[in-house]
Amino acid sequence: MLCVLLVRFSSIGDILLTTPLVRALARRHPEAKLVYVTKRSMAPLVADNPHVAEVVALEPDEPLRHLARRLRALAPTHGLDLHGSLRSAGLRLLVRCRWSGYRKRKLARTLLISAKLDAYGRPMPVAERYLARRRRAPPTRWRTPGPRESGGGRRVPPLRRPPTEWSSAAA
Repeated sequence: MLCVLLVRFSSIGDILLTTPLVRALARRHPEAKLVYVTKRSMAPLVADNPHVAEVVALEPDEPLRHLARRLRALAPTHGLDLHGSLRSAGLRLLVRCRWSGYRKRKLARTLLISAKLDAYGRPMPVAERYLARRRRAPPTRWRTPGPRESGGGRRVPPLRRPPTEWSSAAA
């Protein structure tokens, strides 16, 4: 049986951004048992997700080796490190399975902040980068449905400021 560990320890927004990935994995592998690994304080965010079979919570002050022991008991076949931290790297060493990681692009972020050099290339939403790890293919940009689906295939235009009637209604 396929058992996939999804590791994202913290940050409310980042955990919520993994939801499309969980849904896509469940759709692509309906036989898989998806196990979400996070801190105890973040566990309620994913506990009611119908696609997650189990949530394993890292207790406060719990050594990483104890968490690894609990995870090894689940006999995982695959792991997705969606955190990219020192703690999740340690977990990758302690729990043997086929792991895939997530690039946080730390060098590009450092260059942008300290030297004002943009090394990011084209912008991409974080959720789309998570999905790219699942597909192991170059990520695609957000776009409208293709010509067979609705006759479009055009990129979605950026949001502009609200029409003036919205502004006057709020005043």
